[in-house]
Amino acid sequence: VAAARTAAPAAAPAAPALTAEQWRADLRFMVEEMERRHRNLYHSVPRERFAAAVADLDRRIPTLQRNQIIVGLMRIAAMVGDGHTRVDPRKDARFNFPSLPLKLYLFEDGLFVRAAAPQHAALVGARVEAIGGVPVAEAMRRAAAISSRDNAIGPRLFIPLYLAMPDILHALELSPRRDAATLTLSKGRRRWTVTVP
Repeated sequence: VAAARTAAPAAAPAAPALTAEQWRADLRFMVEEMERRHRNLYHSVPRERFAAAVADLDRRIPTLQRNQIIVGLMRIAAMVGDGHTRVDPRKDARFNFPSLPLKLYLFEDGLFVRAAAPQHAALVGARVEAIGGVPVAEAMRRAAAISSRDNAIGPRLFIPLYLAMPDILHALELSPRRDAATLTLSKGRRRWTVTVP
């Protein structure tokens, strides 16, 4: 039992490398299935706006990295405006979107580091002021656009989770890297910037 507790987590399987045409086929399949399965897909978003977003992602796929395409799919699913229509990278290890070794939480007075791995314990209790140099309010607005929702609770749940995933930060232009995040934090009178791998 002790050995099981200290063993390293199993590595996620390698993500398959898809061609632009395979990604485009996945996008078409996702939209067709959403239209077929959803009782009222356009209850919160006009059909034309949805179709324009799909066409825009389809056009840009050849120029995007894998994580950017997935975040584009997340954005399209979130446009539907319900909590059960989403692409969620936490639900399948094959997405291979690891999280930072810390937990964020959105309190009434801001986004805070709620927990962290021992090597980052000094960050616990710090308020997040910026991510990748972008003010936290703008970072949260970008993350809200890919968060599915029935009401205000959806984004409050997903924003802290997504802002702790470097692949998502990179796709939202909140980090130049897919393996780390640069956070500007404050605690008391202290304000500092740290890069967390």
